Amino acid sequence: MTNEDKIRYWLDLSDKDLKVADAMMQGKFYLYVAFMCHQSHAILTINRN
Repeated sequence: MTNEDKIRYWLDLSDKDLKVADAMMQGKFYLYVAFMCHQSHAILTINRN
């Protein structure tokens, strides 16, 4: 797996987490919205190298 493949993998996961957060927001599951946004942020900041 190349570095570009790894980056794409993590970006895709982050994007999916944000989509889940959006769906949870529509259902007014605010605790889960916060959690999924946190997950997305963690993916983007932890996997920067």
